[in-house]
Amino acid sequence: MDYKVVDFGMLKLDVEDDDMNLICLRGHVAGFASAQELILAFLKATFSGVERHLRRLQKIKQL
Repeated sequence: MDYKVVDFGMLKLDVEDDDMNLICLRGHVAGFASAQELILAFLKATFSGVERHLRRLQKIKQL
């Protein structure tokens, strides 16, 4: 899956709901301060482990 992180809220949800473990930032899109804030938000977020999210991830693994 390839998509852009557009805000801190979506970044947090991507980690909490989808167990996202990789973030890629394009240098010309975000300045240093914004990139630093996004990275810190990413590192602080944790996967929720909610059953429906676990089921979805299992379906993806089976592909």
